[in-house]
Amino acid sequence: YAGTLRLASDVVLDAGSADLRFLSEIRSTVGKRGVLLQEMGSSGRLALSADGTTLFAADAATREIRIADLRGGQSDPITINVGSSIGHLLLDEDNNRLYMSNPDEGLVSILDLGSQQIAGVIGVGGRPESLAFSPADQRLFVVNPPRNVVTVIATATNDIAGELAVTGSPVSAQVGPEGHLWI
Repeated sequence: YAGTLRLASDVVLDAGSADLRFLSEIRSTVGKRGVLLQEMGSSGRLALSADGTTLFAADAATREIRIADLRGGQSDPITINVGSSIGHLLLDEDNNRLYMSNPDEGLVSILDLGSQQIAGVIGVGGRPESLAFSPADQRLFVVNPPRNVVTVIATATNDIAGELAVTGSPVSAQVGPEGHLWI
């Protein structure tokens, strides 16, 4: 790596190019569609489709998800009011779902992308924040700093499969390519 590292509140990995993309760069990419994304400022959370063509942005202030086509085939982002607080987003493209942590309610919500409706909620208690996904195991990991646990959800049934006790109020998690959970 050579160059200047910029700090930003919202950064996503573009799986198509393996580049990091900053919210400001995505705004310029989507042009007029970026106006709605720009209004969110730093309160947004982002998820990007594996092919880098669809951006999912959460507006915590309005409790809305905005879906933007980065190829330019859509005039304005689709806006979906989810009616609850939004922490982090996790896109499960295989099952056409967007998982959202709802820290104020102690829930994880599941947005069905086909119907654009909330398909279910899972009570995890506390204040869930970061989400990580293991495609091989079809497991969603929900980091819950106040409870010092990571809740494990079986995404095939959306049932709680268990909890992992952790120390130090974890704030994020990631599943590595070898399948290990990093907290």
